Amino acid sequence: MQKKYFVLLLLFVAGIAAYWQTFFINIIPYDSYELMYYFEKYEYSGLKNCFFQINIETIPVYISFFLYKLWGTSSIGWISFSVLLHILNAFILFLFCCRILQTFNISPHKVTDSVFHRRNLFFLPVMVSMLFLISPFQTEAVLWTPRQINYLMSACFVLLSLYYFVFYLENPSGKNLFLFHLFFVFAAFSYESALPIPGISFLCFACFYIFVNKSISFKKYAYKIFIPQIVILLFYFLVSKLWVGHWIAHYGSEIHLNFSFSLVAENTVKYLAKFFLFYRYLPESRGDFIHSHLNFDIHNPASSALLLIICMCAAGFLFFYFLKKKKEIAALAALAFLSFLIFLLPVINLD
Repeated sequence: MQKKYFVLLLLFVAGIAAYWQTFFINIIPYDSYELMYYFEKYEYSGLKNCFFQINIETIPVYISFFLYKLWGTSSIGWISFSVLLHILNAFILFLFCCRILQTFNISPHKVTDSVFHRRNLFFLPVMVSMLFLISPFQTEAVLWTPRQINYLMSACFVLLSLYYFVFYLENPSGKNLFLFHLFFVFAAFSYESALPIPGISFLCFACFYIFVNKSISFKKYAYKIFIPQIVILLFYFLVSKLWVGHWIAHYGSEIHLNFSFSLVAENTVKYLAKFFLFYRYLPESRGDFIHSHLNFDIHNPASSALLLIICMCAAGFLFFYFLKKKKEIAALAALAFLSFLIFLLPVINLD
């Protein structure tokens, strides 16, 4: 327990150190003023139509409205809240990593120790949460506030939902099951990026069944996990239709349901390059080097498909390599990589 609080303190200090200069910049992003204009003009009456937002982000908008009542357009208020929420997300990520490592490394029939007393398992969650906290990839969501505060809140609820699902696999209590579904609802009504959670939960269940406990019941999974999640998704799309006038909110079904192979392959390769090869960290001349020296065009469907096949083959090779060494590591690696791909579904067809 003391180690948890130490990690929380460590993340708090690191988060404040990383963003402390932004507290003194009196700037609010321009598109946030539009949202705050609606807050000021419509007051509490705007709550009934979520202040005319084009997508379903009810919870962040409502919370932002009440925060606006507290500190108005004060940049230090908005940035402080975003930074603290980001630190909280990093801590929840740490707890989630500890939970999933414990679930996959300890026999469910004989719990002999916790992850907090096993140094080799404790160090990895600390590093993952720290890298998440200070990664420049998170900076826009943290500082482009309150317009993009929905990303932070959705991330918070997604992590909590998955944490309690993994906890439920290890300890199938009614409390864990209820909190899993509750935070999934909160996540879905924060931002559409949370909609793939049912796919992620199925992957976790499958890995737990294959590598940890084969006696777990598929029937119980169906009526306790799968069916309630489908009901939640149907409710989400029904609310979208009744509230904003479209079954698929935000960019609409024409864009969000366009899963052409060339577009998906190209964007998947881009996301793999961004998060696994740190493409964004390379010098600005990276584009000229790729096109001029390597004669490679990412926008060419054949090139994208070839790169995607190479990436999938490499991922498959690593999976089977670790499978021979230690099956739990292979399971977690496959779970993480496939979860990454599934979470791309809401954005994989966006330019």
